[in-house]
Amino acid sequence: MTIGTPRTDVVVSTKDDFSEEEIEHLWEMYDEAFKAKRTENPCRQYYRHNDFCDAMKHPDFVRLIGTDRGEVRFFCLLTRQFELIPWIEPAYYECHYPQFVGHMIYIPVIFVPINLKGAGYFRPLVEAIQRHMWEYNIWAVLYDHGGAGAISLLTEMILRTPNIKSLGTIGTQVYKGVVTFPPGKWPEGLRLKAM
Repeated sequence: MTIGTPRTDVVVSTKDDFSEEEIEHLWEMYDEAFKAKRTENPCRQYYRHNDFCDAMKHPDFVRLIGTDRGEVRFFCLLTRQFELIPWIEPAYYECHYPQFVGHMIYIPVIFVPINLKGAGYFRPLVEAIQRHMWEYNIWAVLYDHGGAGAISLLTEMILRTPNIKSLGTIGTQVYKGVVTFPPGKWPEGLRLKAM
């Protein structure tokens, strides 16, 4: 995958007062970017429409938005309030990373629109997050990337940014399943897909 030369013409801002139309426009881009992930992993690591809209209005989220000539090029949500993320357990992070308590954020939404992948907008996005962290005395940022392995392309791209070190894999979740039928009732021709 081509990463692209980092763009320098991006205007990054934080914004709290999105109109309903702006929220819906961002939702459509976000939903498009994560649509393909729905069949890749049994764990939902993205927002549903109502949750996304609620987060866009919630005062405990920081919204970083990058624009180029008025068009959205990247977007992310950041929060220090881990209890606002429905798919993580805040106590885990407090227990395993006590040195970062009070100095860490979670990113539940980070994306570049699907039609702009490889166009050089990811590096400015990471650098905008990094500047926000430095300004607010935040040392660690945590995120998830579904089932992309121990080092995903997302993490590889993040680690290309100066002054960033990896915490490694924080945790994994494995989904299992079994089937059962009464004795002698196994459906003829039924084959189980190896996972």
